Amino acid sequence: MVRAIPDPRWRFAFQLMAVYGLRPEELQHLQLRQGRLWCLYEKVASRGKTRPRARAARHLEQQKVV
Repeated sequence: MVRAIPDPRWRFAFQLMAVYGLRPEELQHLQLRQGRLWCLYEKVASRGKTRPRARAARHLEQQKVV
């Protein structure tokens, strides 16, 4: 499926979302800090907002298959 995306920039964006569980909006708010990927996006909702956080790669074993 990823190989079908012709533009390498879009392909990389898709891979980042899949591996790190990112929302599309979060792609614009990524930063490397001490070798770790950080998302600085603060999503505002009625219950508050998210804080900047380090993102870890999600392995298939960690994902719940429905």
